Amino acid sequence: MKLEHLLRRIETAIIGSLVLAAIALYLYGSVTRVLAPALTPDWGEEVTIYLVLWSTLLTGRRLTAERGHVSAQAIERLLPPRAKRILDALIVGITFAFCAVMLWLGLEATRFVHGLDERSATTLQMPQAWAVDAALPVAMALILLGLLVPARRG
Repeated sequence: MKLEHLLRRIETAIIGSLVLAAIALYLYGSVTRVLAPALTPDWGEEVTIYLVLWSTLLTGRRLTAERGHVSAQAIERLLPPRAKRILDALIVGITFAFCAVMLWLGLEATRFVHGLDERSATTLQMPQAWAVDAALPVAMALILLGLLVPARRG
């Protein structure tokens, strides 16, 4: 099994599981809030947000590896092949630089929030550094991986 295929399967399983868990938890909270309020966890919406945040950001590597990220496709179609390659290299370079800076800033933010020991207001008391802030540097690192090891097209 090729590495890209294995990564796709793992990502699909993880992202799909996170989304399904978010939907199930949100539906459970909605139903119990109406039918049995005592059974509604005070942290349900909080965890749903974490799950949606992580599942959304984790899609970045695959989109980037498949070059499904933002590009100037309308302009690209009008260009000759050499100019298309130059434009693609420029877009990859700008994306790489942006993601590298965001990775660094995300690590700094995560370290800062971890030092503050900021926690959620629910009974879960989830450390915000890991539930929220760590998602950005993890996603940026994966996107950088997607830029370095693009998926084979076709």
